[in-house]
Amino acid sequence: MQLHIALATLVLTANWAASPDSPAQIERDLGHQYDLIHQAFRNKDIKAFSSFYGAGFTVRNPAGDITDRAAMLAGSSQQMQMLKITSWTVKFEKVTPDKSGATARTMRHTVGNMTAQGATHVLSVDAEVIDHWRKNNGHWQIMSSQAISLKATVDGKPLGGHMT
Repeated sequence: MQLHIALATLVLTANWAASPDSPAQIERDLGHQYDLIHQAFRNKDIKAFSSFYGAGFTVRNPAGDITDRAAMLAGSSQQMQMLKITSWTVKFEKVTPDKSGATARTMRHTVGNMTAQGATHVLSVDAEVIDHWRKNNGHWQIMSSQAISLKATVDGKPLGGHMT
C-alpha cells in the first residue's frame, strides 16, 4: 500500500513539474525566448528582434525615464550596427507566473566589441531587470521592462557611473 502511495505521489509530482504552465516550464520557455532575442540581435535582424516586444511596450531605466517601443527599437537597431556581442548571459532571480504570462527578474551580463568613430572598444554591461511577459496564442512577448540597476563600462572605465 505504501508503495502505491509513493508511486502515485511520484507520478503526480512528475506531471506537475512537467506541466506546461508550471513555474519551471515557464522559466525554461523564457530562457529560450531570451536566447532567441540574443540571436536576433547578434544576427542584426531587427524584424525578428522586434517580434519579442509587444505593442505598447515600455522600458524604464534606473533613473525612472521611460522609453517607448519605437524608440527602443530604433536604439537597438543602431546598437546592432555598432556592437558585436562576445558574451551574453541571463540568470533568473525569480519567475512569477500570473494569469496572462509571467514576471521575470533577471541578472544580465553582456560583453561586446563596440565600434565607434573608427575605433573598437570593449563594452561590458551588468543589469538587474524585471520583464513583464505575456503569452498570447502560444507566443511570448515582453510588455514592459524595468532596469533596477545598470553598470556599464567601456574599456574597463565606468560609462556614466552606476545607476540604481
